[in-house]
Amino acid sequence: MIMIRPAFLVASAGVVASLALTACEPPGKPPITKKWKAPTEVTDFTKLYSQNCLGCHSLGETSGPSLSMANPIYLASITREDLVNVIANGVPGSRMPAFAEVNGGSLTDAQIGIIADGILAKRQPVEGPVPAWSAPLGNPAAGQAVYAAVVESLKKTLPASVFRDGFLTNRDFLGLVTDQYLRSLVIGGSAELGIPNYREVLPGRALTDAEIADLVAYLSSQRPADYGKPPTNSNP
Repeated sequence: MIMIRPAFLVASAGVVASLALTACEPPGKPPITKKWKAPTEVTDFTKLYSQNCLGCHSLGETSGPSLSMANPIYLASITREDLVNVIANGVPGSRMPAFAEVNGGSLTDAQIGIIADGILAKRQPVEGPVPAWSAPLGNPAAGQAVYAAVVESLKKTLPASVFRDGFLTNRDFLGLVTDQYLRSLVIGGSAELGIPNYREVLPGRALTDAEIADLVAYLSSQRPADYGKPPTNSNP
């Protein structure tokens, strides 16, 4: 008869336990913090912004095709409510899509709030009041005079500005942007495009609220009515 020593039994039990633990937690298993999450569970601002916004809106480190979200004047002019609305519902007639799930997008209300709060957290102190982000259009005729004064001023003070070169009245540019984009651009300017903000385009003073509204109305009036529409076929 073969006797099984207690020491062998203890060792065998240890091996079995070790194998059991190994089966549950295989070597190289990533920590729980790196486990896959459903897109709707992502709550990190940096990740949400890089996946949904950074392709068009820079945060100051890079350039993007649309307005930078690191623009201090722009951030001072827009409210959280307006920012959330733009992210959730998009901007009709523009390349800005709606990101809210209820509008066919991929973001929850909570995620949209995280993005809005993360953007606004980058606000910097701006001296004095700033024009409202949105306002009705003004007088196009008066705006033409404002535009001429701005262009003439920038010829002397900022020769590299595309504003000086009349870029803002380019039909292709105007056909691609909305009136709200034009207003935001006039107020906040754009370092990427070489456009100064509303405080810097005239010597010694800022544009008034009325001048901004008039200028945007003039630019809007220069947008071709048929831009983006398919050409009519005149052949019989």
